[in-house]
Amino acid sequence: MLCHSTASPSLVSASLRDDPSEAFRIVRCSSCGLIQMSPLPTVEEDMLFYREDKQLTNLITHAEYADLRKRDREDTLRRIAWLKAKYPPSASTRLLDVGCGYGFFVDAAAEAGYSAEGIDLNTPSIAIARAHGNNLYIEGVVNDDFATRNRGSYDIVTTFHVLEHLTDPVAYLRRLGLLVKQGGLLVVEVPNADDALLAHNPAYNAFYWQRAHLSYFTPMTLRVALRAAGFGQAEVESVQRYGMNNLFHWITHNAPQLHCPTFRTEHPLLQSLEQYYRQERERSLASDTLLAGILMA
Repeated sequence: MLCHSTASPSLVSASLRDDPSEAFRIVRCSSCGLIQMSPLPTVEEDMLFYREDKQLTNLITHAEYADLRKRDREDTLRRIAWLKAKYPPSASTRLLDVGCGYGFFVDAAAEAGYSAEGIDLNTPSIAIARAHGNNLYIEGVVNDDFATRNRGSYDIVTTFHVLEHLTDPVAYLRRLGLLVKQGGLLVVEVPNADDALLAHNPAYNAFYWQRAHLSYFTPMTLRVALRAAGFGQAEVESVQRYGMNNLFHWITHNAPQLHCPTFRTEHPLLQSLEQYYRQERERSLASDTLLAGILMA
């Protein structure tokens, strides 16, 4: 997907956790090192997958929405704090969140002082975002037409955990770059396939590979993708989203915290250990997440 090599890739995983058809596997490119699904679905198959909201449920109740918003709060606050440090808000600062889902980040960005809007192709998600928020939500995709019509319209474009879902991540990054005005900021967040837990917990490794993710980026391959898109000066940071409780849960139960994931250990006796754990994972680039900020020249 990045270098278009025709050399034989190496096998990473012979199965996906949610693929009963057993039609897909995970491989690593022998040229650029990108980890990706093989074979790739067609664009039409992927559009159907997300329009029908097959990654989650089609409909969620008000209580489930509130629970999802609560679960998303840690990520949202982290992203807003990071963004405010990089690009302080103002009422004239236009922000577009691409792949906005239920609109949690867009709503928080508007509350923080940005002029925020979101776009997503998922019909149920957009309907829920519109029902719960007062911001602009667009049902659609950032295709060539959208990028041309809105060229240079935004000060900030964000895309959180979207790149790994796409059949052509480089073309997607180029289109997002077109949306950002000179001096603006493009923000990209993806899971980190160099996550240390993958090598140390077989159950986590088996759970990690899923139908929704077409590619799995490491710090190296994310930089390759950004350079291929024309962003040579991208800053890639290592971020540890999940805290020590999540680590302990995998070690002791060999299973994810699906219903109540822990992003941060709050017990006062564990605060220093939590901080050390996060710093060490981020320092070694073995965290669970990567965040790239690209200042558009």
